[in-house]
Amino acid sequence: MGPVGLVKLSGGDEVTNPDGFGSRETDSQNYVHNPVMVSEVLNYISMAPIGMVVDATVGLGGHAAQILEAISSSTLLGLDRDADALALAQTNLGKFEGRFRLVNQPFSAIAEEVTRAQTSGFASAGPVVILADLGVSSMQLDDSSRGFSIRNEGPLDMRMDRASDVSAERILNEASFDELFHLLRDQDEPHARRIAQAVVEHRPFATTTELALAIEKVVPYHMRRGRIHPATRTFQAIRIAVNSEGSELDRLLLDGIELLVQGGIFVVISYHSGEDRATKRAFLSASTGGCVCPKALGCVCGAVSLGEVLTRGAKLPTSAEISGNPRSRSARLRAFRRGGGS
Repeated sequence: MGPVGLVKLSGGDEVTNPDGFGSRETDSQNYVHNPVMVSEVLNYISMAPIGMVVDATVGLGGHAAQILEAISSSTLLGLDRDADALALAQTNLGKFEGRFRLVNQPFSAIAEEVTRAQTSGFASAGPVVILADLGVSSMQLDDSSRGFSIRNEGPLDMRMDRASDVSAERILNEASFDELFHLLRDQDEPHARRIAQAVVEHRPFATTTELALAIEKVVPYHMRRGRIHPATRTFQAIRIAVNSEGSELDRLLLDGIELLVQGGIFVVISYHSGEDRATKRAFLSASTGGCVCPKALGCVCGAVSLGEVLTRGAKLPTSAEISGNPRSRSARLRAFRRGGGS
């Protein structure tokens, strides 16, 4: 595989050879991302001026490839915490050599990386588009060694960044009952108390199947027979805690809106209610400038709008897409356009 694009290893120098950038099992070398809601994403970003696109969750490069293909004059800065995914994205985006830069960073580092792109000459201005496709990729779910899957046995890991020292096993085996209860309750788990108690009583846990089985035993019988596994919200809550996803998203939304050029587009695809609420709240606040004046009286607080929300309610995938890609069923897309406020 020849050098393509530009990759930056976390904490290191930029390199052009992706070899050794994370490791994959042999049968995963050709894994290709099936991106969600591509036509909707392209529709919104077509409203933006030409310039640098930031894919804040580039993953395997599925959306990035579609964007670079559709907008031939664009360049793309891709961020991701998962070095394994970036190694594959490097290959998947090979035909666009010279038009993209991949960086092994969390999306909370967007301001730092946009500044670096400008000072290095990769970009002449701020981003015209920011895209964030949140959640776990199919590659991560299908790799049992990552610990994201409920149904496939693996270690309780769940780290997006394998260099992190906080794993699911550590949280489950060390957190107090109150900490576990609040983690689960914040993710709308209706049986947070009994699940947290079961974890405390039966730990230590070492594998995903051990945890899933313990949860199955304590939830009501009817939940064990449903289409969705009863441990789904627990796995989601632990993954969010392991990767600090709440604070990461808040930082991305705040900095991203500020970084966009006038007329720039911000698109977020979320997969659970917490992410969607945070996105909706951030976009609404930016559109009103934080104004809380009664609508009937008009704004008297001097708030300045930073743009407009383009989506009236979250956009959902089509039934045809869900049929072809069942994992897209939870996707919720929201879009925002930056105005002239500062």
